[in-house]
Amino acid sequence: FFEFPEDLIIQGKEPVLWPLWFRAALPGSISLYVTIYYEVGDSSVIMRYRTLRMSYNFEVMPSLDVSFQISRCPTRLREFLVRMDLINKTSSQSFEVHQLSCVGYNWLIAMLQPVNIPSPILAGQALSCFFKLQDGIKATISKEDVISNVDSRESDVRLDARVNNEDLFDVSKSPVADFHRYERLQEGTSDQSHSGTVDFILISHRHRSGPSTEFTDHSRFFSHHACHCSIASGGPLYWLMDGPRTIYHDFSSSFCEINMSLRIHNALDAPISVRINTSDSSPSTSHQSHPTGVASENQSGWHDISLTNEIKVTSDPLGITRSARQLPANSVAPYIWCGSSSTNIQLVPLSTMEVPVQISVFTPGTYDISNYQLHWKLLQSEGEAPDADSRPSSGTYQGQSFYLTVLQST
Repeated sequence: FFEFPEDLIIQGKEPVLWPLWFRAALPGSISLYVTIYYEVGDSSVIMRYRTLRMSYNFEVMPSLDVSFQISRCPTRLREFLVRMDLINKTSSQSFEVHQLSCVGYNWLIAMLQPVNIPSPILAGQALSCFFKLQDGIKATISKEDVISNVDSRESDVRLDARVNNEDLFDVSKSPVADFHRYERLQEGTSDQSHSGTVDFILISHRHRSGPSTEFTDHSRFFSHHACHCSIASGGPLYWLMDGPRTIYHDFSSSFCEINMSLRIHNALDAPISVRINTSDSSPSTSHQSHPTGVASENQSGWHDISLTNEIKVTSDPLGITRSARQLPANSVAPYIWCGSSSTNIQLVPLSTMEVPVQISVFTPGTYDISNYQLHWKLLQSEGEAPDADSRPSSGTYQGQSFYLTVLQST
């Protein structure tokens, strides 16, 4: 129910505007019944209270069909690519999109490219828009990435070039917040946000031709809600090899040592242990590309000598001993991992850790630094029995491709 202010007095023949927001869950014919209770100001009247009953019939028609697809960014650990597909389902109406907002867990959103969305969206027209979504806790938007159509909250994007940031709806306040809460209840999801999900709210309105001041009218709008959109890819680990992509080095003086790092994120709500195993590649499996003009019978690179079997790599500063690696008899790998061949770490729930790694490169070329494995295991509390019907408690992932180009410096 709605309660009017106590000091509200309606004079004779004076109209009163009541801001009534209405949202239909499904298309179709809907009957709205309203009962208004009021009292007469004349104290001499015996029966002071009155009730006014009204009924309205609405025909709710489809407007915009909205769907979202989320995929993980291959070059950034906590950044995602969002594709929004719009379809105008009407036969004659045109619509304009006002803003897109994300709800829950401090998400930041911006357009992938600062482009103007075609307006209006005509009847039967389809449109796709792309955005980048970032975790507001784990990541920040750099100054170079700030886009002009993101407001100070960074959770709203204006989609109409004629709309100022001051004209954006605050989706945390009524009526949009009330609509969204009931939408989540209708879909059977809780009202609590989760780091693995994000909600989207698209606000649109009918196309109106007229002065620009009409575009700031918030009395008539449409809100489209997409709840509990998952960003998880189904695995407990997200990781990313971080390091230079191109390096210049003078190989006539020494080999090249390259420092990189593995950033590993635990996507589970439970602690896990991760073991990183590295293995040196061989020329038959590496993606080395030799400089143009080198004959096949005289290829550059390291070749076997009598001392090959005596090569050993010392242990890392943590004291983890690395066993001697016997390289193939016909040739030596063009690059090797330095330090320990096995590193163990522990990650608390929803945390990220950076593990430094290093390789040594002996000849120019392009290499795929993916010859490593991540072995994860769920850590259980002391005395806790494993649940046979629950999710997997361990697993192994092969390293993702990371291409590094090393060039001879001049």
